[in-house]
Amino acid sequence: MTEQQIQSKRIKQLEQDGYYVIKLIKTNKNGIPDLVAIPPRTKVLFSEVKTPTGRLSKLQEYRIKELKEHGIRTEVYRGLTDEDMDPQRKKESDRAERILFNIEECQELLTNLYEGLVDREYDGAIINAQQVIIEMKNLIKSISDDDF
Repeated sequence: MTEQQIQSKRIKQLEQDGYYVIKLIKTNKNGIPDLVAIPPRTKVLFSEVKTPTGRLSKLQEYRIKELKEHGIRTEVYRGLTDEDMDPQRKKESDRAERILFNIEECQELLTNLYEGLVDREYDGAIINAQQVIIEMKNLIKSISDDDF
């Protein structure tokens, strides 16, 4: 079996196990392994860099959507600092960031709840379920309390 065939086999295995797999061809670090396998709902961030007026290609839009569907955080970074933004846009950006953080926290709690149920740890699952309900109530409250 060639290295390429072995690599294709490994990619297929990892994807079947739910990983988002990337084959690295050229990186800014020499000696980096060939594959990156990212588990779902991870804290990794993919950042697409654009100028303030730059546009995503259709392929970039597709990949960002694909990553989000795997529960992976993405951003389109346009080089703007807080000082560059008008106050209204800064307020909207801050609000969106807070909402995203709260959603990620709820996702993590739900994952723990699911894992507790799968492992038949009912007592722990009940406690986690109560935490999820509290966090979701806080999220809804923060969204409704936050004016634009």
